[in-house]
Amino acid sequence: MKTNKFYKLDFTEHNGEQSYSYAYLISAKTIKAAMKIARDFIKNWYEDGDGKWEDEDTCDYGGILQVVFDSLEEITPAQFAAELLNHYSIDIEFEPIADKSKTDFSIKIKT
Repeated sequence: MKTNKFYKLDFTEHNGEQSYSYAYLISAKTIKAAMKIARDFIKNWYEDGDGKWEDEDTCDYGGILQVVFDSLEEITPAQFAAELLNHYSIDIEFEPIADKSKTDFSIKIKT
């Protein structure tokens, strides 16, 4: 039985002159399954699945806004948590603690 892996989805919402970047953690058995979850998530981002894929990367919502798929990469939950903490912290640096478990959430503050 194949165990799930974790993938980080990055995408950008373009709403008028404003752009907003997002990162989400997805659990799936394969990158193909994770991509399906990611595309469904983006398609349903605004107004209950009203999005229409213009191309492989851009989902349009009636000209109101666009969501652009940026990337999907395998990552551990600890790496994901460390990235978020580093992004939203001031003068504090975090790193994942190496562990055999892919689901280990342990992180440490770098000194």
